[in-house]
Amino acid sequence: MSQSRTALVAAALLILGIGNGVPASAKTVLVTGSSQGHGLAFINDYAERGWTVIATTRTPSTATRLQTLAANFPNVTVEELDVTDFAEVDALADKYKDTPIDVLNLNGAINTFRVGRNTHGETDYPWLEQVLKTNIVGQLYVSEAFLEHIAASDQKTIAVMSAVGGLNNECSKRGSTVLPSQ
Repeated sequence: MSQSRTALVAAALLILGIGNGVPASAKTVLVTGSSQGHGLAFINDYAERGWTVIATTRTPSTATRLQTLAANFPNVTVEELDVTDFAEVDALADKYKDTPIDVLNLNGAINTFRVGRNTHGETDYPWLEQVLKTNIVGQLYVSEAFLEHIAASDQKTIAVMSAVGGLNNECSKRGSTVLPSQ
């Protein structure tokens, strides 16, 4: 891993409350989008450090790597959560109503890089609506539903994750986040 990437990972871990001197056994994290990618990596790291981990995914039954990780760490609980299903979000928040959440890691998202869906002028609006509902509206709703849990913790951290998938293909080629006018 390059020095700059190592520094970036170390900074992210400090922002997320990993390694800041507070005993891990006293910390709880809830991560959306835990079945793969960054979410799964975060779950693994938090679990290894002794945190109480609430790992959420839309379909736990198909999240085999997450289930395996949870089987190896008794401090990991896997919960079903579709961030676009507000009743499901509310039910999970209610289930954990007496649990302070030190870090709410809003990681779950739809990767926007899909062939044929990022060409300006050929927008697939039903798909775009689902992306916005999942990546923005759903994550905002989760943060509001768990706000009292965050307020009850010592750390009070909400971490919103983003990746290059959040950029338009054409914009990322140009190094810009503004749509080109053509």
